[in-house]
Amino acid sequence: MWFCGDCGGRIYSERTSRPEEIGVRAGTLDDTSWLMPVAHVWTRSVQPWMRFSDEALVFATAPDSYGQLFDVWKSRQVPE
Repeated sequence: MWFCGDCGGRIYSERTSRPEEIGVRAGTLDDTSWLMPVAHVWTRSVQPWMRFSDEALVFATAPDSYGQLFDVWKSRQVPE
């Protein structure tokens, strides 16, 4: 994990087991208007007022495999 040198907040993380992915903390971004989550994980304790997009996958805990999330994410990418 990488931390902010000023406040100590987590910025992003990498895993040696999945070098092709980097986890960026959305709260570290100045502009999140372009973000479109493909999934929400660990939602079993979500607040009752929280509403998820019909287009996003929702998991009460961790998904069995992240392959499905990557497939959905890849299908939504805009070709260059």
